[in-house]
Amino acid sequence: MKKRILPLLLILLLSLTACGNQKDTMSISVSGFSEETQEVLDLFSDELMFFDYRTDDTVQSVSIDLWSCTDGEWASAGKVSGAMNGKSTRLGLRLNEYACDLYQTEGSGYTKSSYPCPVDFSAAQTAASSRLTSPTRIELNREIPLWVKWGSSQSALKTEGIENFRDVSCDLGIAVTITFSDQAAE
Repeated sequence: MKKRILPLLLILLLSLTACGNQKDTMSISVSGFSEETQEVLDLFSDELMFFDYRTDDTVQSVSIDLWSCTDGEWASAGKVSGAMNGKSTRLGLRLNEYACDLYQTEGSGYTKSSYPCPVDFSAAQTAASSRLTSPTRIELNREIPLWVKWGSSQSALKTEGIENFRDVSCDLGIAVTITFSDQAAE
C-alpha cells in the first residue's frame, strides 16, 4: 500500500506552493505543510523529505549531488544540475536502501531523477543519519548537505554534524548536497 500511495502523495505535495512567510534572503528550509498533510508525511518520514528554497538573480544554476562512501572514501555517485528557472522552488528527496529519487518542481509540474542506492547498509553494525532541519542561508558556490547517512563496522559511530559529513570516521555512507552557483549551468 505504501508503494501505491507514495507517488500520488509526491505529485500532490510538489504541486503545493512554498510557505509564504519566508524572508527575502536566499535560504533553504524544510517545507511546511498543513497538519493533515504532515500527518500523512510522517508515515514516510524515514525516507522522504521536502525542502523549499528561495534565491535571487545572482544564482545562475543549481547542482544536487549524490555522494557515496566506501571504505571511508567519498566519491560522486550522481548529479543533477541546471539553470535556475525560478526564484522559489520545492525539492522532494526520497532516500532508502534501494534508490535516491529527486523531485524538482517546474512551473505546474515536476521532474524526477532517480539513482540506485550505491551503498548497502546491511553490513553496518552501527548507522546514523542526519538531515537539514533548520532554515539555512544560501551562500553562492557553497555546498549545503541536505541528508547524510553513515555506517560503520564498529560498535560506535561519532558524527560531527551534517556540515562536516566527510570528516566522520565511517566505513560507508551516502549524502545528498545542493550547491547554488553564480556560474551558468554546464
